[in-house]
Amino acid sequence: MTYPPPSDPQPGQPVPPVQPGQPVQKSKAGPIIAIIAVVLLVLCLGCGGGAWYFFYKAKKTVEDVVNNLPSSGPDAPKNNNNGSTTHTVKYAVTGTGKAQIIYAKGSGGQEVVTVDLPWSQEITVNAKNFGLTVIAVPEKDSTLDGCSITIDGAQKKTGVFQNNTLNCSYVYLG
Repeated sequence: MTYPPPSDPQPGQPVPPVQPGQPVQKSKAGPIIAIIAVVLLVLCLGCGGGAWYFFYKAKKTVEDVVNNLPSSGPDAPKNNNNGSTTHTVKYAVTGTGKAQIIYAKGSGGQEVVTVDLPWSQEITVNAKNFGLTVIAVPEKDSTLDGCSITIDGAQKKTGVFQNNTLNCSYVYLG
């Protein structure tokens, strides 16, 4: 019977040479995990920034709508028997010379007129919610200064001349 050689050298015996082993392979998981972490961080920051932007814009829109809601003060519109309300709307365009003006009648129609400036027009709207707009384009050698929309005596919108056109628009939510 043979015995396996002892693993430790005997006293006085030479130490056997150590054979070089395979080189230790470095793991590739570290750089991959770092890249994934950076991508996730960028995505989270992007989503957070996008969410902040949309919430900010939504807040501003809500504030604008709330600020444009009609009051219940003495200038509040009168209710008709059918549940709608009657509003007095006044359009005004200031300037000198002549201009072509397009304005909404409030009942879904529009009117196109060529007028001497300054100009104003009063209409009655029988609706709870409606949109208003007035657009003015000056004729040759005419100037436009501004426009306004007044509802039930309260000025709601003003506009300024830009790109050879004057525009005022307003949506009324009763």
